[in-house]
Amino acid sequence: MSQDTNLNLPQTFLQSAQFRENDVYLPEMNWQQLVGDFYPDNIANLVQGMSNITSAFYGNMLSIVGTRYGVDQINIVSRETIYSLGRATAKRYLAQKEIPQDARGVMNIIIAAIYTANPEYQFEITAYHANHAAFLLGGTDRYHKVAVALGIEKHLTWPAIDVFVQAIHDELKLDYQVKAVFKSLDSDSRCLYEISIGEA
Repeated sequence: MSQDTNLNLPQTFLQSAQFRENDVYLPEMNWQQLVGDFYPDNIANLVQGMSNITSAFYGNMLSIVGTRYGVDQINIVSRETIYSLGRATAKRYLAQKEIPQDARGVMNIIIAAIYTANPEYQFEITAYHANHAAFLLGGTDRYHKVAVALGIEKHLTWPAIDVFVQAIHDELKLDYQVKAVFKSLDSDSRCLYEISIGEA
């Protein structure tokens, strides 16, 4: 891909070119047109597209579990998967950053996960102390949204991400109580959950 043909390509493509630099097209192909037609043209669309793929994978996997092994297995697989993801997320950040080994550390990793992989959520931190951290989690619950689309939401417990928080707590080897209080969740998957780690 020659540098002089990059002028009209989306900035998102140019900024992430390291991921595409080894792609090879046939000479007769107009690769710039393909990029222009299909590459996300801004950061919001890029992040949202990746989030949509994540939630679609989650939902379709659970739908197949229900079909093959029975709907009673859907919630079990969901919770085990999200718990495993929470522990893996915590391990990754613990290896990269200085994370407090207390309730604040759990909160920090949750915030990092929202920044990098859960753009539909918005949070309001209500407590941030070594022995107690709490926040309200709102926005769109992407897991509920795909579950509704696939007709499996009634086989899941909400919020599904409570075990994600528990997993981060466990990976930090803490001994606090983790609570997830269901406040609201409507048919459009707009949610409000209250999450706390430790006691006030």
